[in-house]
Amino acid sequence: MGKRAGIGENLIFALDIGTRSVIGIVGFMRDGVFRVLYTEREEYKTRAVVDGQIEDISETAKIAVLVKERLEKRLGKKLDSVYIAAAGRVLRTIDSEGEITVPEGKEIDQSFVSSLERVAVQSAYEQLALEQDNDENYFSVGYAVKKYTLDGYEFSGLIGHKGTNAGVSLIVTFLPKEVVDSLYATMNRINLTVSGLTLEPIAAMNAIIPPDLRKLNLALCDIGAGTSDIAVCEGGSVCAYTVATVAGDEITEAVMQACLVDFQTAERIKKEIYEPFDNEIEYQNIMGMPRKERAKDIFDRIEPTIEQLAEIVCERIIQVNGKTPSAVFLVGGGSQTPGLRPLVAKILKLDENMIAVGGNVYIKKMFESEENILCPDFATPLGIA
Repeated sequence: MGKRAGIGENLIFALDIGTRSVIGIVGFMRDGVFRVLYTEREEYKTRAVVDGQIEDISETAKIAVLVKERLEKRLGKKLDSVYIAAAGRVLRTIDSEGEITVPEGKEIDQSFVSSLERVAVQSAYEQLALEQDNDENYFSVGYAVKKYTLDGYEFSGLIGHKGTNAGVSLIVTFLPKEVVDSLYATMNRINLTVSGLTLEPIAAMNAIIPPDLRKLNLALCDIGAGTSDIAVCEGGSVCAYTVATVAGDEITEAVMQACLVDFQTAERIKKEIYEPFDNEIEYQNIMGMPRKERAKDIFDRIEPTIEQLAEIVCERIIQVNGKTPSAVFLVGGGSQTPGLRPLVAKILKLDENMIAVGGNVYIKKMFESEENILCPDFATPLGIA
């Protein structure tokens, strides 16, 4: 089916408001596969988003509307609603349970399951309020189901069943209300209604590790520019989320120090450092002096920072998982950092083949597109959609 035919479907528009860029995706679901029609991307001219949190709403809206308008032009129609994801340097997670009585003789439907999950989310809010030692307001940005129960027995799903008492166990994630408010304010400025909000690692997990693989003990790390968002699964469900506030920007700042350049120049240089490091990179430092260096020479100077990133990411994975996982999926723009994959394998004492950059095998099964969506930084926007 051609793209023009797809435009008549129920379109889904997703925006990934990242620390370094905004990515937009438009597509639709058919036969269990998400069919991507168009994608657009634009980088910020200034540091409008820091560590995954919007700091300059006007600048962020300016970039987001460019992405939106390009997609509208290609579609030939206006977009008025959007799915988004939140990230931030302060993530809280609460394990919560909920239980309600099933009406006698009634089959459980989606409405009942939604009500059950809301009870567990409300319980998580109450737990969070008791744990807090300040007046900061938090907002739930998504949750993962660990298990359902019906009359004491575990189920992977409840719809269609009958019983007396239904329960659910969730991991509920929270970010400061200010983080969520800034996202909504940005969408409001570009005349978009938010249809759904999730957490970035939840989105990335949905794109990279499908439910049937979650019986395995796997870790996913979405290394963006500002944060490295981590999700772990085992036993059929997601069992933990966490965030590390070190990511691609630390590598950029290391390039700034190594080459004595501004942030934007360092970003360009960073993208030109890739294996086998046999290329030369030209740039002008802040003193106005033109320089030409081998990529390997610059890499050697920033390698300690790459090692530090790998160490912190691995430390967080083991911290929330309690052990080394069976395999790790690295996604996000920062996952392409040269030397990172073997470092993660070494620190976790895993075979390097057990560290995957991107998740192309499963993206190919769950998504279709004529555009290039297989690069690691498309995992989160695909999962949002």
